[in-house]
Amino acid sequence: MGAKHGEGTRTEERGKDAKEQGGMDGTEQRDTEEKPWRKRTMEYLAVLFFMSSTFSALFGWMLAIALLLASRTTAAIMAVYLAWMFLGPGQPIRSKTWSTPLRNAGLWKHFVDYFPMKLIKTAELDPKKNYVFAYHPHGVICLGGWGNFMTNATGFDDRFYGIKLHPLTLKMNLNTPFLRTYLHWHGASDVSKETCRAILERGPGNAIFLAVGGALESLHAYPGEYSIVLKHRKGFVRVALQTGSCLVPVLSFGEPDTFLTRTPRPGTPGRQKLYDFYRWFGIVFPEVTGDFWHLFGFMPQRTPIVSVVGSPLEVPKTDGKKGDPDFEAVVDHYHALYIERLRDLWDRHKNTLALHRIGTMKVVE
Repeated sequence: MGAKHGEGTRTEERGKDAKEQGGMDGTEQRDTEEKPWRKRTMEYLAVLFFMSSTFSALFGWMLAIALLLASRTTAAIMAVYLAWMFLGPGQPIRSKTWSTPLRNAGLWKHFVDYFPMKLIKTAELDPKKNYVFAYHPHGVICLGGWGNFMTNATGFDDRFYGIKLHPLTLKMNLNTPFLRTYLHWHGASDVSKETCRAILERGPGNAIFLAVGGALESLHAYPGEYSIVLKHRKGFVRVALQTGSCLVPVLSFGEPDTFLTRTPRPGTPGRQKLYDFYRWFGIVFPEVTGDFWHLFGFMPQRTPIVSVVGSPLEVPKTDGKKGDPDFEAVVDHYHALYIERLRDLWDRHKNTLALHRIGTMKVVE
């Protein structure tokens, strides 16, 4: 956590409000010691499983190659599976419905209790409309996005009844054997504009969820700091306009605090190397350390994550393509309005959910 407390001072009353809202007054950290050892162990194992799954892209292809080479039987099975993935109905954009058995798996309840996580709803969403949920900040690995939206562990489906949420991820993840099926069973699709439009044009009540800042925003994930990569990110606004879908800002307090960050600061040679790596490969690995049984490791720290879902910003359905001057003027207008909504969300909740902030929320890059 940051050494400074930023704006304002912690008061007894403010700490009480933070606790009532699932806030970040530090009591949850102490409550960990009061949990039964079996419960603490289940929480560690759930998070350990999730952290291990971040390497599953590599393991998925290694297992697929091993099965292709093992025997004729396993090779035939893998060939059918790969054909289903890349040529057949396994492509997410060709299938209108997916079974999501893992979305409600009991494992994820232990996962969200580890931090703990909480989902706060601030406005009703009409199930007769479609929505684009934009998540900020991404943090190191978007933990709040997984716990509060990719799974139903904090009650998204009940809180937003009638809204069918489709979390989106990098296409490279859905091009990985086994990982693809694992993500599909959580309801995930790829984040391409074609998939976004296909989902939102299926009918009312459909919604997509994406971390707008993406991997690049992970380089700004310093404890206590809320630097939002949004200045030039307008693709999600274009999709909303083209489909007439409402924009829903989501601000996740505590997301930057889950790891101790050693990523080089902007303007340094080390940071430039990370930017170059990102441009070449589309992914980046921030330099962080976590916690494991109170020792430094790759496990995230037990710090509360509270995702606040703001009120929807309605946009008119507008025909147009990227680069068209008239359409881009409309995009810029609603992009600016969206940033205002996000800032308002920050101002209304920072004094109860961001007690350890350093400075204020900044929109960068």
